[in-house]
Amino acid sequence: MAVIKTRLKPTIKQQLALATCGLLSQQQAAAEAVENDWVFDSSFLNYRESDDRVSVEKFIMDVSGNIAERDHVDLGVVLDTMTGSTPTGAVETSTVSSVTGTSGSGGFTASGAASAMAPFDDTRLAVKLDWDREASSSLHMIYGAAVSVENDYNSMGGSINIKKETADKLKSFTAGIAFSRDTISQTGGVTPDPMSDVSDQRFFGEGERNTFELMGGVTGVVNERTVWQNNLTLSFSDGYHSDPYKVISVANDDDVELTRLYESRPDSRQRTAFYSKLVHQLRNGQTFHLSYRYYSDDWDIKAHTVEYIHHFELAGGQYIEPNIRAYRQTKAEFFHRSLPLFSELPQYASADYRLDALTDYTLGVKFGKPVGDDSEIRARIEFFSQEAEDAVINENQAVFVQISYKKGFF
Repeated sequence: MAVIKTRLKPTIKQQLALATCGLLSQQQAAAEAVENDWVFDSSFLNYRESDDRVSVEKFIMDVSGNIAERDHVDLGVVLDTMTGSTPTGAVETSTVSSVTGTSGSGGFTASGAASAMAPFDDTRLAVKLDWDREASSSLHMIYGAAVSVENDYNSMGGSINIKKETADKLKSFTAGIAFSRDTISQTGGVTPDPMSDVSDQRFFGEGERNTFELMGGVTGVVNERTVWQNNLTLSFSDGYHSDPYKVISVANDDDVELTRLYESRPDSRQRTAFYSKLVHQLRNGQTFHLSYRYYSDDWDIKAHTVEYIHHFELAGGQYIEPNIRAYRQTKAEFFHRSLPLFSELPQYASADYRLDALTDYTLGVKFGKPVGDDSEIRARIEFFSQEAEDAVINENQAVFVQISYKKGFF
């Protein structure tokens, strides 16, 4: 996110120090950059997949500012409306007559290609609050809380982070813990019996999941033009991990479904993620951001993400940022396109394309322009392409557009 410029232009080292802060907390960096009490940032995002699949309209509002000499708060609100259709995991040819649909859609007819897709309609409201307490000139305590509510998924969580800077302000260390408790169900508050036949309609109550997360990181100034960041995150979750709407087909060699089962996933998951980012300012004033993320979990998924962003300064404080992102993951050990006939059912099985081996590419560009004192508008457009290795619905393309407005108040 671009920083609103002040009347007093900081030195390169000060700019890099602000960029360093921004790598850890972009909203906090923006508030410090304008040296004001409050910053209001709002966005509208429209996301649309091809073939009338998922469509999302997202409204985002963020208000951050100082409530005392040593206290800074950041309040964010997100409202999503989601419609369209999504893959169920079933194969495209079927003898099954009907199954339950997703997110209150009330069911769908399972004939031909329709058996592999299901309509849905949902709304999400999420609120988060971060409170940054400056314990000393080099030590910050950041407390966070978040709530997210949907028709069939609710989440509550909290976090505590400690940020310690060196005396010269050129390096900072961060450590944190976070906890969340989620409830998951179909609309109506039920979850299906894992690996049960859809036609049997065997249901239980809401599923519950607890997640505990540890994070550690270091950020530093390499020289007057370069900053870097390394983060390591460990996550442990226990409870209901299945998607209550996803199914898996029992099919013959001709890919004709004869039986449809609800999926089953393990009741625990351990994740590890390493993130590294480099920000470098070229001598011509341009800046590039290069990041890499490695992810692995005990479901046998391993993923690599590389992203490059190039920042061009234009006349009048305007800027443009093209970006490219590439993602690749291996499939989960229990992913199956379908299950063969007359074989013993496994304990865990899912045909969810998100658990298959995936390759994603994203191309985009962002444009920013000052509009009066301490205000800025931004526009961003990105094109997304995804291909799965073996899933029934194995291709997806999407485009999203985001318009944002930021205003600082002295």
